[in-house]
Amino acid sequence: MTGRLPTFSVPLGLTSDEARALSAEIKRYSDTLGRVLEQRETDRVQGNTDSIFISQVQNGTLMKGFTTVASTPYYLKQGDGTLLIDTSVLGAVEIVLTSAIINSDKTICVKKVDNSGNSVTISAMDSALIDGSANHVFTTSTGSRIVSCDSKNWWVLSGE
Repeated sequence: MTGRLPTFSVPLGLTSDEARALSAEIKRYSDTLGRVLEQRETDRVQGNTDSIFISQVQNGTLMKGFTTVASTPYYLKQGDGTLLIDTSVLGAVEIVLTSAIINSDKTICVKKVDNSGNSVTISAMDSALIDGSANHVFTTSTGSRIVSCDSKNWWVLSGE
C-alpha cells in the first residue's frame, strides 16, 4: 500500500537504555525513509525512470539498490549499489569507477543480465587500479563482479 508508514509496537517495561536505543533506531529509520522519499521525488521530477528503488544505507550514504545502465560509458554515481547491464542491447559496456578517494569503503555489484558474448569493462579513474590492473573485463553470460574501494584502489571481491 502506498502512502502508509510502518507502525512500531513498543513493548511495555523497557528500561530507559532500551527506550533510548529504540528511539534512536526509529529516528535512523525515519531519516533513511525521508531520504528515500526525497530521492524518489527528485527522480520523478527529473524524469529519471532507470532506477528501481530498493534502498539501503552504506556508511551513512543512501544507496539505490538497483540501477539499470542505459548508456556507455557509465560513470559510477554516489548512490549506486548494484548496476544491471544488458549488453545484448548496448553492446560492449564500460563502467567507470569514479575517484577512489571519495569512494573509500564503497562496495558495488556489477551484474550482466544477458547471455550475449559482449563484454563489460570496469575501469577506474585517477590512476587507481582494479586488482592491480587498469581495468577488469568479463564476458561471462549473466556474470557479476563485486568491487570494493579502499580509498586508493578498487578490489574485485567476488565474481562468476
